[in-house]
Amino acid sequence: MPRQRKLACALTGLLCLIIYFIPSPTKKHIYLPNGLLQVNPDAPHPIYELIQINKATWANRLAHASKTLPQAIAEYKRRYGRPPPKGFDKWFHWAKSHGVQLLDDYDSIIKGLLPFWGVSPSDFKNTQEKQERTTDTFTIAKNASFNPTYLARTSFSDPETWQQRALLRGLDEILALLEPVDDQLPNFRLIFSPHDNPNLLTNYEIRQAYIDAARDGSCQLSSYLPAENHLTTDQMSTSPPFRPHLQSATAQHARLALQHVHTTPSTPPSTAPSAPHHAYTQKLSSTPTS
Repeated sequence: MPRQRKLACALTGLLCLIIYFIPSPTKKHIYLPNGLLQVNPDAPHPIYELIQINKATWANRLAHASKTLPQAIAEYKRRYGRPPPKGFDKWFHWAKSHGVQLLDDYDSIIKGLLPFWGVSPSDFKNTQEKQERTTDTFTIAKNASFNPTYLARTSFSDPETWQQRALLRGLDEILALLEPVDDQLPNFRLIFSPHDNPNLLTNYEIRQAYIDAARDGSCQLSSYLPAENHLTTDQMSTSPPFRPHLQSATAQHARLALQHVHTTPSTPPSTAPSAPHHAYTQKLSSTPTS
């Protein structure tokens, strides 16, 4: 009997230790609005809860994803306030046949394209032609006369270098990437630089002016914006452009221009007042391009 009593006491003590050290499943962690997790030390390890939450979120996302082309078109219009681009039907059927699960998520693409929708077509064309002449670039293209995609132009400081393909790194990979869908692509021209440093075509404030114009359904003529004022590396590290007290005069001019985004001058751009805050805007059609 004493032996059984000792065993019962030992088991009771062990159970108390287990209850004490094992977290209670009723205890919860706190998910803060900023995305961080406030850990409750009395709750189970947060990784298990995070796995369960994300599994449920993923399952719900798949359940509500578009299953048909009409559903995908309607969801695209609802999310992005514009019709999907030409060829969306071909993309949808290709994606379905290749097992793409999320057919409604284009946030990153829309974010990347948004500034370009605020650029006037004439400025866009002029910029493209200028960049094609920039030293150490090459351009691939596709048009009705040349199919498939081909090397359309090179602009290298040393004519012999490009013939040796020293500055055409990546060309073969790009053409190989496009080959499976080349017959579905419209006419285009794409400019590439073989160097590892980017070409800076604008600055933060000018880019923001284009974004604001695009969101308004307009386009911003560059002739009514001040010249780009790029910051040096030291300035960028100490003066982020989003700090109001550190913004350049370029930002002030851009804001003044956008305040007049609905005011189209009666004179054409070439004879309109030259003050940078008089923005000449061109309303874009909401009809998708063909």
